[in-house]
Amino acid sequence: MNISLTPEQEKFIHQLVESGKYISASDAVSQAVRLLQDRYIVYQGRLAELQKEITIGIEASERGEVFDGEEVFAELQKEITIGIEQLDRGEKVDGETAIQKLRNGIITMSGQQ
Repeated sequence: MNISLTPEQEKFIHQLVESGKYISASDAVSQAVRLLQDRYIVYQGRLAELQKEITIGIEASERGEVFDGEEVFAELQKEITIGIEQLDRGEKVDGETAIQKLRNGIITMSGQQ
């Protein structure tokens, strides 16, 4: 197989060989192909994971188990504003309690769907 490289790629390969990192241009290109193979395998695995997550989301949507993103963010903004107002008044705001309130609000909203 003959492979054409750009002048920049050829220069890079020659620099790698001259520096002693690889014993030959063929060795450097072989390593590049191995890295490409590894990257492709990771990409395919991640793609499969994403496709699975999409399928789960579509199935949940078909069952009506979805959240309206705008409503969720509006509720979050409301709770954050309340917390800021409490801090401005000098009231103590417990982070764990605030997060639990947000969680409960989201759960309540999901039950309204």
